[in-house]
Amino acid sequence: MDNKKITLDTLATLAGVSKATVSRVLNGNAFVSEDIKSKVQLVIAETGYKSKTKSLNFGLDIKKVTIISGDFLGNAHSFYNEILSGVKKESHRLALDLDMFLIKQKTTLEQIENKVSNSSAILLIGVDNKDVLGLIKKHNTPTVIINGNDFGMGISSISPDYTLGGQLVTNELIHLGHKKIKLVTSQHRYSLVQRTDGFRHALDLNQIPYDINTDVLDLSSYARDILGNEALQKRIITGQAGMDFGASEILDHAVENGEFDGYSAVFCVCDMVAYALLDAFENHSIAVPEQKSVVGFDNLEMSTMTSPSLTTISTNFPDLAKAALHMLIKEINQTHAFTSRLSVGVSLIKRDSSAPCPI
Repeated sequence: MDNKKITLDTLATLAGVSKATVSRVLNGNAFVSEDIKSKVQLVIAETGYKSKTKSLNFGLDIKKVTIISGDFLGNAHSFYNEILSGVKKESHRLALDLDMFLIKQKTTLEQIENKVSNSSAILLIGVDNKDVLGLIKKHNTPTVIINGNDFGMGISSISPDYTLGGQLVTNELIHLGHKKIKLVTSQHRYSLVQRTDGFRHALDLNQIPYDINTDVLDLSSYARDILGNEALQKRIITGQAGMDFGASEILDHAVENGEFDGYSAVFCVCDMVAYALLDAFENHSIAVPEQKSVVGFDNLEMSTMTSPSLTTISTNFPDLAKAALHMLIKEINQTHAFTSRLSVGVSLIKRDSSAPCPI
């Protein structure tokens, strides 16, 4: 068959599907069943059809997207690297170039504004600082935040469903018979507050009493109020205390001082905090999960390598990245006059660090 004469209508007729379905398959839309996708792909292969366009028509002359993130992006244990990998893959599919700009401790607002003013479209990865958002709004640059929020709702954003994740973890521990569950967190970011909301909501639904003063260990508050270390607290809330929010500097002291006495399970707000807690429990001869269950959040690759392997919450990062780029395309095309705040689904990954309540 002459490739020049093959159209979407031709493919649709041969595959026995609609033209819209063929278009979805060609664009990698996730909402197509595997059977239909295979049927269309077979017809494409048999006819030798080649897409005439290598990229989407954005409506504007957009060939490059600027990624603005923090220097945490280079951390080997950061889930942000998985997000970046997904963004790179989808950008390649859409024939978009990427330009990276990392905000470091000494980066000035003038440097950030210079980058923003020379950008056609921006993805903010893990950055929602109000000063940075203010610069973007000033220049009216199409932008989407990944894993962050604009509280003024002037910039669209997308994140994993952290509230749901908190509920899933807590419900699993309750299902295992745990009634005394401690949350280790740091409330300096909205995404962390959302996990706490999920934790509290699950306890409320199961009619389990909750006391914020005893059932939550806030790392930044502990650094200031218990350790008397205001410098550590400042590092935590400014993102300079590492991906575990200073937990490795705090949790040995917390375990030694009885913060986890009487609790049979601990929900850590992220895997890195959970790793620090596993170390602290081992240092004090507390067996996991025989004496206390520990769960994390993020499903970092290292979670399968800990001893015991870590029960945690997983996000489909490629889907998150793909959805973020397609949100950005809508912002570029101005297909709506409102901003949106979207969440992508998460799932519970059960491993060896959680077990039925021993007491």
